[in-house]
Amino acid sequence: MVCDPTRRLLPKFHFLASKGASPSDVVYFVTKNPRFLCHSLDNRISPTFQLLRSLFPSDLKALAVLIACPNAVGNYRVARNVERLLDAGVSHSAIRHLLCSRSLALCFNLRTLLEELKLLGFDPLKVTFAVALVAKKTAKPLWDAKVDALKKWGWSEDEILVAFRNQPKMMLCSMEKLNEVTGFWVGRLGWDRSALIAYPSLFLYSLEKRLAPRALVVQYLLSRGLVKKGASLVTPFSKSDEVFLQKYVRSFKEETPRLLELYQQGQATC
Repeated sequence: MVCDPTRRLLPKFHFLASKGASPSDVVYFVTKNPRFLCHSLDNRISPTFQLLRSLFPSDLKALAVLIACPNAVGNYRVARNVERLLDAGVSHSAIRHLLCSRSLALCFNLRTLLEELKLLGFDPLKVTFAVALVAKKTAKPLWDAKVDALKKWGWSEDEILVAFRNQPKMMLCSMEKLNEVTGFWVGRLGWDRSALIAYPSLFLYSLEKRLAPRALVVQYLLSRGLVKKGASLVTPFSKSDEVFLQKYVRSFKEETPRLLELYQQGQATC
């Protein structure tokens, strides 16, 4: 492809500037996608921007996405996929999430994947639909490796899909993270995996900073009968650090020194 003569480049730079791009933004954009200089302003650049602008509240917001994903101008699939997502009933907020955080996912054919997610029960109106799309778009060998990591701890295919529907971000965790959290929860603590299936957000917490320190405290409280019967095993992990320490450590005054010791031990041993 032969690029436009220099005299035809200025309108493209002026277009970006008119939307709020600084000179450094323009340099960055062109450096990341030099083929931008070869694209038609009227047939490719402007329509792509207008499509983004229809999803965002201002030129600057749309421009930020364009700069973050400069290849969107040259990749015909981006516009096609955005239109496909809209036709499928995916919400503007979910599409914005994709464009802002995982724009590369829109550079591939998504038709089959959209149908698969609907069959799995994901609601196109929720942002979790976009998260599930990104997670499911993972290369099949990597997805299978993550599934196998969970199966090693007794998970069934159905249980994995239930957890995935509850929190699709879990499958964006590394295979190592899935294995370590399940191994700690089931293997070391001896707790049932049902909590992880019902509340897969636990996989999103740091094992070193949150799960291990709090789990040792909760395990001790359970062993001493200091936790109410039937209390949720998951609740302690969702609290802020200050609330957790106040409710599960300092409130048991006679046990506080031991609980603090366990809490610190958990931080040090992972």
